Amino acid sequence: MLLSKALFAFREKSREKENFGFGNDYQDSSPKLPRKASKGSSVSTNITELPVDILVDILCRLPIDNIISCRCVCTTLRHIITSNPQFARSYFSTSPVDALLCVGDRISRFLCLLRLEHEIAADLDVQVPRLKFRLPLHDLVILNSCNGFLCLGKPPLYNPVIVCNPITGEYINLPSRTEGLGHEEIHSQVVSGFGYCPKTHQYKVVRLVSRRAMMTEVYTLGEKFWRSIGCAPEGFRKSCSSSFFFKGVFLNGKIHWVSDDGHSSASDFIISFDLETESFGVVRPPPQFASRGYRVKWRVNIGELGGCLFVIDHGSTFHLWVMKDYGVQESWTEVCYIGQYRPIKYLKDEKILVNHKNSNLACYDPRTNIANNIELPGIPSYFTTVAHVPSFFSFKEILKDAQSHIKVLRDWEEINTHLPLEQVN
Repeated sequence: MLLSKALFAFREKSREKENFGFGNDYQDSSPKLPRKASKGSSVSTNITELPVDILVDILCRLPIDNIISCRCVCTTLRHIITSNPQFARSYFSTSPVDALLCVGDRISRFLCLLRLEHEIAADLDVQVPRLKFRLPLHDLVILNSCNGFLCLGKPPLYNPVIVCNPITGEYINLPSRTEGLGHEEIHSQVVSGFGYCPKTHQYKVVRLVSRRAMMTEVYTLGEKFWRSIGCAPEGFRKSCSSSFFFKGVFLNGKIHWVSDDGHSSASDFIISFDLETESFGVVRPPPQFASRGYRVKWRVNIGELGGCLFVIDHGSTFHLWVMKDYGVQESWTEVCYIGQYRPIKYLKDEKILVNHKNSNLACYDPRTNIANNIELPGIPSYFTTVAHVPSFFSFKEILKDAQSHIKVLRDWEEINTHLPLEQVN
């Protein structure tokens, strides 16, 4: 039923071209709905006999929970959804940024993907499918998200321990050992980040960890050990003091953090790490920040919004600044007074989806500074939110030479869109 409706919508959308000046010479190349075979006819009634590229296009038009349900229809659809790189790339290229909700501040069993049916704030229709996702470890924290993968850390040190795709159920346990160091103990909270290097097509986890000195260590997915690449910058000599601090922000092939060094200059408190060159750099903040002489860096919150780096001073001004042209200090633009909200994504009517103190989501209007709360039936009063683009990328395709590292959750269950969270067992 779902596939038939999607195929019909696909055909109708293609036929709309005739109404926009294509003329009588236009040939409708859209797929035809399977017709019931008449007596003696060889016409197929099986939708799975359509060409793979057409099935990929149809599936990419369905909501994510329906796509996951289609895995159970037949082996053909299951293979496309779980093993076809073309489908994974096509789906990700059109998939919007969603909000991934974690009940409480740690993952115990459930993640919730917030699906916005209509992104016009005046007509916001929110549905919250449940991703029932079991992990080999509990009480984990989402460190950051990249290309549909999550990097998860273990409190209280927040050392990254797992990279997973909650949609496919695949995960990789990160090694505990660093090459040449054995099992040398970690002495304080870990600053980390996770991202993708487009030039080498590698996913890397970075951690700044205190051993005998503050060291920088890199793990490339598929390898056996962490690699130590030298001392961390001076700005990371102290332990972390903010929940935003140890979570790196991935953007433009680099991971970004706020320095915790109260003695560094106010112009270099945003430090970056290039995943290709494996070297550190600095992103200059808005000039107004330098003029204020920032010394308490834990008040500053950075993140990614609409493909741009943002910075907010949650200690005094509460203004949202966005770097329109990455790396160009003059491109910093003051967007609005954002208050104690953390932005997640832009909506289609120029409003912003925001999280307020991990207790509620809201649509924030930068023009009026008014936030309208979003009702989330069945969701507990405290949750953390991560901007997340769901994907069907598979580690099996990415790590062809390291299949032994990949594990699949055998008890992974499909999205449940009907039961309130507290009723899901």
